[in-house]
Amino acid sequence: MPKIIEKTTVTSKGQITIPKKYRDMLKLKSKDTVTFRIKQDSIEVIPFTSNIAKYFGKVKPKEKPEEFKKIRNEFEETVAGGIKK
Repeated sequence: MPKIIEKTTVTSKGQITIPKKYRDMLKLKSKDTVTFRIKQDSIEVIPFTSNIAKYFGKVKPKEKPEEFKKIRNEFEETVAGGIKK
């Protein structure tokens, strides 16, 4: 990757803006995550990719999600049936 130097300003909250040409080069979009690597007296900005986020929703469950209201009702009926008045 070519070594390009450009200046940006740090805000009072410690934030910086990554110039558009660099966001495009790194394929960064709004809400993407980056990591920082400190190297001597400089910082590298590295796009963070997660396999979990990449594959989220791709695997279908073997069974339908359980119906928790139904399970709760069955439990309560079983417990209530064991109580004698």
